[in-house]
Amino acid sequence: MGLVLITIDSLRLDDMAHIDLPDAQVFPCVSSAPITSVACASILTGLYPPRHGLRNLTGFSLNADVTTLAEIFKAAGYATHAVVSGPPLKRFSGLGRGFDIYDDEFSGFKRSCVDVFGIPIDLSQDKLFLWLHLFDLHPPFSVDGPSLKHVFDARRRILGELSARIVELADAFPRHRFIVTSDHGETFFLRAKPTMWIGHGERLDDVDVNVPLFLCRFGECWKPWAVRQVDIVPTVCREFDLPIPPDIDGVAIQAQTEELWAYSESYLKPCRNFPNLRSVRRGLDLLVCGDNAMSFRCPGARRGSQASQQRLHEMRDLLSSIGGPLPLSETGDGLTPEEREQTEDQLKKLGYL
Repeated sequence: MGLVLITIDSLRLDDMAHIDLPDAQVFPCVSSAPITSVACASILTGLYPPRHGLRNLTGFSLNADVTTLAEIFKAAGYATHAVVSGPPLKRFSGLGRGFDIYDDEFSGFKRSCVDVFGIPIDLSQDKLFLWLHLFDLHPPFSVDGPSLKHVFDARRRILGELSARIVELADAFPRHRFIVTSDHGETFFLRAKPTMWIGHGERLDDVDVNVPLFLCRFGECWKPWAVRQVDIVPTVCREFDLPIPPDIDGVAIQAQTEELWAYSESYLKPCRNFPNLRSVRRGLDLLVCGDNAMSFRCPGARRGSQASQQRLHEMRDLLSSIGGPLPLSETGDGLTPEEREQTEDQLKKLGYL
């Protein structure tokens, strides 16, 4: 039995009703960052960005001493294959480590699900780890009019196609377990008629970092609370009886006895003039700290009360211990000047830069 991991870029938590994966356990899940490569690194390593090393779209690469889920499966004798569809996930990110085949070759600035699902992959192998990242839901995409309703209608149409293809794949290979999730959510806003745009990356609001997580054909592990992206690696390792990397930030969902604090960050200042943000959240409690501002939500304690101040101090200490210092400069991604220019041009077309 193998594992198929499908990550749908920009899939929000409230989109889960449009993914009809039968008999799946469904969780709300907190993203580590509303930035594609950063969040996918957490999905594949069980680590938060300060520890896995990917902090932004370019200029950073996965730390050399980090173990990926692909490396874990490969060491256990599995074939490993990945197909990615957008420039943030090209091999300079370091996310191809451990994959026998890392298919990041495509024209334009993103590859459609039709092309992804049309790539010949031998899914009949019992011992297979396959990662597919789908960019169809990431803007820009075609809409029929200038209203926000037209954006939602277009998203529903895209989600219907994605869901049908995922279910078809799952039905065709009943021996494989499936995970369907997202790198981050979305904030909707109008910029200029008739151009519709959808944004993410610069904020850590609930809609930006809350995503769905589907576990299909896993043993019973559902919990009545939100989990974290970093919990995916240990959950998979426990399900497949594989070694869990030591000292990771995630905890197997099967072993959780209470809701755990989730950390998220957005480090965009090098490429866009937005403040760097970091947050911790659990349930309805939320602390977001920026370069020069802070937002605090603690419904269980009256604002300004001693209990509220104590909770605030605890959350700030937690944020500091997980987040650590922000990087002062880019750590390097190995891109040549020509490759960087081409990549940045693709990222501009996706609205990142």
